[in-house]
Amino acid sequence: MQILNYNFTKLILYLVLVLSVFILFFTASISYRKIVELTESEQNLIHKHLITAQLELLASDIKQAESNQRGFIITGDSTFVQTYRSAKNAAATSYQNLVQLLEKDELQKKNLLTLQNLQEDRFYYLDKNLQYSTDTLEKKLLLKRSMNAGKRTMDLLLAKINQMKNIELSLLQKRSKMYQEHAELSPKWIFISILFSLFIFICSFYKINRDLQNLKKANNQLMINKEIFEHSEQIAEISSWCWNLQSDTLTFSHNQYRMLGCEVHSFEPTTENFMEFVHPDDRHILHEGRQKILIDSSSTPVVSYFRIIRKDNNSLRYYKSIEKKIVDNYGNDIVIGINADITEQYLKDKIIEEKIFDLERSNNELSAFNHVASHDLQEPLRKVQTYISRIKERDFDQLNEKAKEYFTRVQIAANRMQKLIDDLLLFSRANKADKIFEHTDLQEIFDNAQVELAQLIEEKNARLQSTALPVIDAIPFQIQQLFNNLIGNSVKYARTHVAPVIQVSAQWLQADQIPFLHHFGKARFLELTFDDNGIGFDQQYADNIFKLFHRLHDDNSFTGTGIGLTICKKIVENHKGYIKAYGVKDQGATFKVYLPA
Repeated sequence: MQILNYNFTKLILYLVLVLSVFILFFTASISYRKIVELTESEQNLIHKHLITAQLELLASDIKQAESNQRGFIITGDSTFVQTYRSAKNAAATSYQNLVQLLEKDELQKKNLLTLQNLQEDRFYYLDKNLQYSTDTLEKKLLLKRSMNAGKRTMDLLLAKINQMKNIELSLLQKRSKMYQEHAELSPKWIFISILFSLFIFICSFYKINRDLQNLKKANNQLMINKEIFEHSEQIAEISSWCWNLQSDTLTFSHNQYRMLGCEVHSFEPTTENFMEFVHPDDRHILHEGRQKILIDSSSTPVVSYFRIIRKDNNSLRYYKSIEKKIVDNYGNDIVIGINADITEQYLKDKIIEEKIFDLERSNNELSAFNHVASHDLQEPLRKVQTYISRIKERDFDQLNEKAKEYFTRVQIAANRMQKLIDDLLLFSRANKADKIFEHTDLQEIFDNAQVELAQLIEEKNARLQSTALPVIDAIPFQIQQLFNNLIGNSVKYARTHVAPVIQVSAQWLQADQIPFLHHFGKARFLELTFDDNGIGFDQQYADNIFKLFHRLHDDNSFTGTGIGLTICKKIVENHKGYIKAYGVKDQGATFKVYLPA
């Protein structure tokens, strides 16, 4: 998940960078274009001014030539002729300059052709006027005509020049307007570009500074985590290592050296050097594990157990190694591993195994005892009971009173022995029976208990009552035994001349409503209550009555083996429940059973 978040953040940063660069280039290109347009507008303005000035210069040159021509006609001074020719040449030069300035203007080029013809015509008449400047009458008439024709040509020429100047002035106004617009927009675009660049710079500075601060914090936290990790390794007696398969480099944590009994960085971390510490009989385990993790393309961890011989004291230590292959952010295959010193645990496990072996042996002995109790002991006991029964039927009346008393005691002891063996078998069954839970109707269990205890109930004139009992998941025959024992005890331990009354009830409670179960919070428990009006008991013995073979009453007053309530407790424990006893001497007893839902 963290890698996905990192890649997503990285993608966002790249997109922001690309977008920022694009906007910068776009703004810069717009600014450059505005500057170019401003420069072009300025050049156009200058160009138009040059054309206008050249047109005025052309008109001035022609007027100058005309003025010199008149001066010569009036004075006859040849100096005016010289100046006239200079003006004529200047007019020709001005025209050529106009041709160059207007070479890309198709409209003005047409006007130039007209202007050229008018200019040639004007100088034609000026030249003729120079030739006609004599005192003869004929020449004077020709001069007059020539001057009139020249004046008309001059008017047309000046009109054409004015027309061209007007065109240029009109274009000049448009260019001036465009120049004004460009002059206003270009600084704005440049200012926007500068502001945006400054914004990008500030954001970048802020981001870089924040990343540096975060990096500083991360490095600081990484240093703390590294110290914590190394300290944790020492406490837990574990170490870590990393193997880069691309560069074939191996790195150890500091505790790896310490666990081998060496100083930190006292040898180069290589597989060969580490193998020198591994017990020779276990080196194949590491080779097989490494081969398995290199061949396996999945990231399933490989667990290995091997022995290490420490360098400092040559002691033998038991190691557990867990290796796993991962791929880092650069696509490199990395094998990471954790080594744990499990020597103490190994030795404890050996002790536990020995104890388990002893327990299994004891269980086998107990099983043998159960077999003896259920077969070998009962067989001679049954024969004894059979012979006692036959003697009582045939020869009991022939015995004297003392013999009859002895015979009765033998019969009671044999019956008690039979009861003890039966109860021991029931207790063994409660311990060893398979715990198969089924839907169990407690009302049906209660009814069955009345049937099974019918003779005792009738003898004691007992009265059994119950509230509505629910259906629960339980081990049916064990719950039946629980009801039989608890109800049977209540009937058996009745007060003299007081008819037993046994009340069985059930209710669901939350654990926090039960004082000794409040730590279970809101968990639900079924509370079964067995309440009687019998002889009761002293509350100080409430815990002892559940102990094996423990009895509060002598054999002469009440028969029993001291196993019944022990069986009840075992049955309740098999159901993960609890049983509590509450008694008041000569008033009655209450047993509460709590079974988890």
